Amino acid sequence: MTVFQSAHDTGAPVLQSGELVVVTGKIERGRNGDEDNGTPRLLCDAAYPLGQAPRVTKKAIEKAQQERRRYQEEKSKPPPPPPPIVVIELDALGLIPEDLQDLQDLIARFAGSQEVILRLLADGHYRRVALGPRHQVNLHGDFPVVARQLTPVLSIYEESPPVPMRPVPAVPVPEVTEDSEVWEEELSS
Repeated sequence: MTVFQSAHDTGAPVLQSGELVVVTGKIERGRNGDEDNGTPRLLCDAAYPLGQAPRVTKKAIEKAQQERRRYQEEKSKPPPPPPPIVVIELDALGLIPEDLQDLQDLIARFAGSQEVILRLLADGHYRRVALGPRHQVNLHGDFPVVARQLTPVLSIYEESPPVPMRPVPAVPVPEVTEDSEVWEEELSS
C-alpha cells in the first residue's frame, strides 16, 4: 500500500499495527501496479478508524461496480494480433560488412514495431535470420524506397507472423478386451 503524504499526516495516529481502519483511495493495476510481482497496489488517500469512517453512497458503489465491469471487459478481450513481419531479401554472395551496417543504420532510422527477418540468398538456397526485438522497423513510409537503394537488397515484403498452435483434444482409444475382434493383415513384400 502506498500512503500519500497528506493521508499520512492526517491518518498517522490511525495507521497503527493491528488497528482496524477504513482506507479510501485507488487500486492501480497493470503497469501502474507493483512491477515486481504484478499484483495491484492500493494508493491511500485517507485512513479512518473503523467506527468513524464516512458512509459509502449508492453512487460511489455504482461507480465502483462500473469500473470493475470495465476492467473485467478489458481483461477478457483477446490481445491484438502482432503486426506483420518484414522480410528483407539480400544477395548473400556479394554481401560485405559495410552493407549490413548500412542496413542496420536504416532500420534504426525507421524504428517501429515490426519484426525484421533477413532472407539471405546464395546459389539458389536461402537462409532466414531473425534480427530480434532491438531491430524492429516500420515498413510504411519511405523505408522500402530507401532500403531498395542499398546494393544487396533484392526485395522487401511483409508476411503474417506464425499462428500459435492450439492444443488438439485427445482422441479416446477404444479399450481392447478379450471379446474385442482383432484383425491381422499380412504385409506383402
